[in-house]
Amino acid sequence: MKSSAASKAALARSAVQSLGDWFIAALLSLSNLLAVGLLAAAPLGTRAIEISLVAAFVAATLGSLLVAWLARAPAEIAVPAPSTTVIYAALGADLVINSGSIWEVWAAMSLAVVLMGLILLLAGALRLAGFIKFVPSPVSAGFVTGIGLLVVWSQLGPILGVQLRGVTLDKLWSQVLPGSIIVAAVTVLTLLLVPRFKRLGEPVLVALIAGTFTYYLLAAFMGPGALGGTLNAVQPQALAIQTTTSLWSVVTPRWLTTTALQVLPYAGLLALQAIMNAAMNAVTIGNLLGKRSDVNRSLVALGCANVVCGALGALPVSTSALQSVAAARMKGNPRSVAAGSAVVLFVLVLVAGQWLTWLPVAVLAAVLMMAGVGMVNQSAVRLVKTAWSAHSRDRSTLWTPGIAIVVAAAMFWGSVPLALMIGAVLAMVLLAIELSAATRFGAEASTQMGSRRVWAPEQASWLREHRSKVAVFRPQGALFFGTADQLAQQLASTAPGTRFCVLDLSRVTTVDATACDIIAAGATALAATGVRPLLAGLPAGSAHSRNLVALGLFCPDPHTQWFDDLDRALEHAEIALLGERWPGIDTSPRFEFGQTPLTLGMSENDLQDLRACLRPMDVAPGTLFSHGDAGSSMYIVEAGQIEIRILGTGPSSHTRLAAFGPGSIFGEMAMLMSQQRTADAVCVTPARLLELDRRSLDQLENRSPRLYAALMRNLNVHIAHRLDLATGLVRVLQ
Repeated sequence: MKSSAASKAALARSAVQSLGDWFIAALLSLSNLLAVGLLAAAPLGTRAIEISLVAAFVAATLGSLLVAWLARAPAEIAVPAPSTTVIYAALGADLVINSGSIWEVWAAMSLAVVLMGLILLLAGALRLAGFIKFVPSPVSAGFVTGIGLLVVWSQLGPILGVQLRGVTLDKLWSQVLPGSIIVAAVTVLTLLLVPRFKRLGEPVLVALIAGTFTYYLLAAFMGPGALGGTLNAVQPQALAIQTTTSLWSVVTPRWLTTTALQVLPYAGLLALQAIMNAAMNAVTIGNLLGKRSDVNRSLVALGCANVVCGALGALPVSTSALQSVAAARMKGNPRSVAAGSAVVLFVLVLVAGQWLTWLPVAVLAAVLMMAGVGMVNQSAVRLVKTAWSAHSRDRSTLWTPGIAIVVAAAMFWGSVPLALMIGAVLAMVLLAIELSAATRFGAEASTQMGSRRVWAPEQASWLREHRSKVAVFRPQGALFFGTADQLAQQLASTAPGTRFCVLDLSRVTTVDATACDIIAAGATALAATGVRPLLAGLPAGSAHSRNLVALGLFCPDPHTQWFDDLDRALEHAEIALLGERWPGIDTSPRFEFGQTPLTLGMSENDLQDLRACLRPMDVAPGTLFSHGDAGSSMYIVEAGQIEIRILGTGPSSHTRLAAFGPGSIFGEMAMLMSQQRTADAVCVTPARLLELDRRSLDQLENRSPRLYAALMRNLNVHIAHRLDLATGLVRVLQ
């Protein structure tokens, strides 16, 4: 019995707690809908206030219930938000210029809400919420800033107690009501101070109470006429039915076609703003509750709600960060707050709707104005502060607030479609600037560049003296229309006397058609001057190669002048240069045992003794040893070609570290240190090798210390030379 009684008491406490949470959330929604109702009606004048308030009421109840039921996201409250309502009001301002009928204007605005809902449905079904992060931050910040400025501007008239539309500046000051400004100032100060004292409650509710109290206190001394008006009495049921009936009387097939095209840009921006609100809200609420909701499901719910709200002539619905955060922090069940608060709000307006006439317009305008100031502060002001603190280190940061300010100005002084167009253009310009800044051009020092093929001593010495005949360009980043001119200048800067120009594309992330045209034109111009153009970093069959072929790049010739990597392009140039120096030269010369790096300076007797320690072996094409194998032998190449490779990132890709022909030695480090192989050795052609293993080397040390010392001296010189080459390569590749 005690347990049952305790359980009932706990349920009762939980019910009371939930009801209290619903009531607080409903009061927040009430203050919000009153403010946005005035905002939506601002372009249409006082004749639309009652319609707009009822439209906000329908959206905040029916729309919120639909979102709560379909999205099932904890603490997510959807109401008419200032960020979407100001776009809605901007559409009204554009429409009212060309139409005298309030119902025609309202019908067009409602059609935009329906189209907004359809776009949100499509975005949610295609799961496009994640792509909102690809909207450039300065452009989105510009939109938010423009919306915030429009919100602030639209509320200046109610705060001053005058109607700004059609009033000249010389008459404006004579009509200003100081009492209205005082009431708005008290409301603003309350909003600023209450967050510092959390125990006072929610800032908006406290500000409404403080502003209203100040209004009636001043009215006792100054009279209501000196303070501005209060809300008009409304009859929600009758006016909602009248609005819906009047709107549908305007709709015809021809009207739908022409009006849909007119309002579509606004519908797109409304949907974009709602997507951004939903994405940011999901992150914020997810951080508070430890579980992030499905944004795409929320978009589908918002889409359905806006289609219904638009059909009924209600305001657009979007998630509200202010109310969602408040719901997430409540002690009750966060999943029930959205639906429960909508029901409580519905009852409040129906039962106590006549009390709304007590609320001063200046108080609601001040609340909404501060919401606009907050939007500007969170977007443009933050970007400007960041740029100002970093401008001395990085001038490119000035672009971000600059673009945001331009988009905001286009939205504030122009129109939403103009801001959309300017935002799209500036987004492309910003992308081009960032890609151009990320692209690096530069010619490598050709005297330090050479292939990894090991040549005979005479050939290697000659190549070291004539490497300046090979120019190497290694751009890094994106080659596109924004960097094409720099690429053309690089290709045209080839020094006189150059025989080969290698353009290494391995570090290029993307190449567009313009860059392909520049490469082709540059290659043709170089060929006309006797310089052979080569492209490197294009493995056969790779996506990079296929893309360039698809873009029509056929000069240089893909079959003879494209190479997998820079190493093979340089090897091609070196073979051609050696062929010009020694016509008919065999690039794989005959093996001379006494001219290998291991045997230099040895007498005939020493050579005979050393050969006796070597084991001849014939090797077919394929892998001689692999990375990780135990290493106890080194090899001298007597015939054929051996490549030392490391595996790349792809399943069949690799990087050539060295290419050894007759007379070369390899594998000495693993033999000397008795460690595992650090790379693969692959026989490119049938090869004949001479193997020297560790056991034979130890026997040679015991049998002939003098010969062993000469061999080790040659090995030390050879390793030092290899280290010097490796250091130069690293320096070039940095």
